[in-house]
Amino acid sequence: MPARSGSGPAAPSTPRLVRSVTIITFAKAWFLVAGYALYLGLTRMLGPGDFGLYAVVTSIISVINNVVIAATLQAVSRFTAASPDRAGSVLRTGLAVQSAVGLGLLVVLQVAAGLVATLLRDPRIEMPLRIAAVIVPAYALYAVHVGFLNGGRRFARQASLDISYSTLRLGFSLALVAFGLGVPGAVGGFVAATLVILVISTLLVRREPRPEGEFPLASFLRFGGWLAVLTLLANLLLTADLWIVKRFSDPAIANEQAGLFRAALTLAQMLYQMLIPLALVLFPTLAHLGTSPDPAVAGPIVRGALRYLTVTVIPGAALLAAAGTPLVTLLYGTAYAPGGAWLEFLAPAYAGWTIAYMLAVALSGSGEVRSGVVVMLVGVIGQVVAGVLLVPVAGPRGVALGDLIGTMAALATGLVFAGRRFGPIVTRTSLVHGVLLAAAFVAIVKLWPTPLWALPIKLVVCAVGGAAFLLMRGELRPPGTQRAATVSGVRA
Repeated sequence: MPARSGSGPAAPSTPRLVRSVTIITFAKAWFLVAGYALYLGLTRMLGPGDFGLYAVVTSIISVINNVVIAATLQAVSRFTAASPDRAGSVLRTGLAVQSAVGLGLLVVLQVAAGLVATLLRDPRIEMPLRIAAVIVPAYALYAVHVGFLNGGRRFARQASLDISYSTLRLGFSLALVAFGLGVPGAVGGFVAATLVILVISTLLVRREPRPEGEFPLASFLRFGGWLAVLTLLANLLLTADLWIVKRFSDPAIANEQAGLFRAALTLAQMLYQMLIPLALVLFPTLAHLGTSPDPAVAGPIVRGALRYLTVTVIPGAALLAAAGTPLVTLLYGTAYAPGGAWLEFLAPAYAGWTIAYMLAVALSGSGEVRSGVVVMLVGVIGQVVAGVLLVPVAGPRGVALGDLIGTMAALATGLVFAGRRFGPIVTRTSLVHGVLLAAAFVAIVKLWPTPLWALPIKLVVCAVGGAAFLLMRGELRPPGTQRAATVSGVRA
């Protein structure tokens, strides 16, 4: 374990941090596999039009859902990690707050479903949106349980919940659609999986020790409130583009356009999945260091996370952009092929967003939640303004370009704030390696023509070759094997 400096909390040991990231990564890998299996099934079972309707309905719920689960998870995680002696009080406070929030949002969604359908110019949205609204209160309570486990560093149990939920949602949704229930069935499967996982998480948390201690409600609301704003902005940035496509397309083809755009987004946002396990460990790790962590301790942690994303997300975005149309065609069928061209902008856009969001999470974990909010706000404003201005000229392609403009603005802002908070965090060598790999991937995909069936082989060759290059250059070496430096009495 690293030596303590003064009376502040010690940074977690490298082996434990690596194990934690590995456990969460495995769970999120299964979440990714199950999620894409669901999309692959639904795109073929529903077709572009109905899949577009399903995507719009679930995107509305997901924005609300993700705000509730992420803000609550991180707030409960932070206070549980910072004060283990009062974890039970944190849990009880979180459940009380989220019971009220979840039921309130359920009522609002039931009342507003008709208005949402009118604004998006599609009356078919109303019924599945009312069904999906049941997810919100269930997820509100589930988020408290996951945050409690995360803050207590019970990463294995948290991972078991993730894996169970992903599997349940996949099975329930595809089964109900196969029974002929269409979009309502796909949404109903989402609801059923959420209710079941809530029961499982309740039973799991009840087995954990829950020490009681004084915990003020105001602290939870204050911190959770800022996190809710940050998460809302982050999820609006993930979803506003789909709503712009739906709202500004010809109503006769709006669902089909939304379906094509969502199919492309599922690939571009794959880059974001690389961030989730890192963020779920990074946040409580920085929170454990206190609200004003020593840059000599926190800086290397953030720099290591940024290095990881630099050498994976940048080449990954280049590979998706280069293989866009054939990849979409291979995965979703020829009906979705037009959406592949939009990956030219969507892939680099979501690469930038992934890194910007990691910086916002790091700022929030260290107590600078407002700075994280500003990073996301810059991105959302840039994305929406650019998308609305460009969609009349270039349609969904213009919306994708708007995504790129907004996310690059967020990334630039995040780098400035994080640099001030943690000191130098950009590793130039890693940046060069990431760019070189990106250029090599584009050259291989574009200059090595292959039939569609051989595309997976080409992608695997790129992935294996890229991993070998990074391993040879030391980029995949565990942090603990790198040269340590002692700063202010703490071995970083």
